[in-house]
Amino acid sequence: MSSAPETKAVFPYERQAANGDEMPSGLDYPDKVTYLLFRMLYAQLRMGIVDRETAIREKRKIMREYEHYKFVEQMGKHHVDTIRRTEMARAAYRKSRTLENADLLLIAIDGGDYRKKEGAIQ
Repeated sequence: MSSAPETKAVFPYERQAANGDEMPSGLDYPDKVTYLLFRMLYAQLRMGIVDRETAIREKRKIMREYEHYKFVEQMGKHHVDTIRRTEMARAAYRKSRTLENADLLLIAIDGGDYRKKEGAIQ
């Protein structure tokens, strides 16, 4: 099957799935589901249940869904990281609403010290 041109994602375990290999351990949920879908799709192609053109169309659909769920997963991780990174600064600001604590909160949100950047207001 040719790669899906309209998607940006590449599924790293496609060859193993196509060969019917056992799923690698340690995969995240979108990778597990995609691995099983590819293993099933390639098996159906080999058995003649689906033809090549149908398999190509289905692969494209699978890859679009994979790309979507990897993005959702990435956004969830980013959100959790931001909450963790800002937790202490938020608590300090709630306790004492000072400019210094506001600065610390902004630094935690941005992931860096904006005051050190060239041209920043100080």
